[in-house]
Amino acid sequence: MDGNVTGVSTFSLPGERYVETWMRGIVGVEYAVGKGVFTVSLNGTTRSETANAWLATSYQVHS
Repeated sequence: MDGNVTGVSTFSLPGERYVETWMRGIVGVEYAVGKGVFTVSLNGTTRSETANAWLATSYQVHS
């Protein structure tokens, strides 16, 4: 990686070039529950060091 810090100096850092290609998708729904919103989403990815698919939930209270 090469760069320039304006008015200070230039720099060059050695490194290996690589290409990383992956995709992530999310499908979810939201429901009004009480004074807030409940969200459920199914997530998936083509590349991961952990699970390739997971379910996420959240609840946000609106005052």
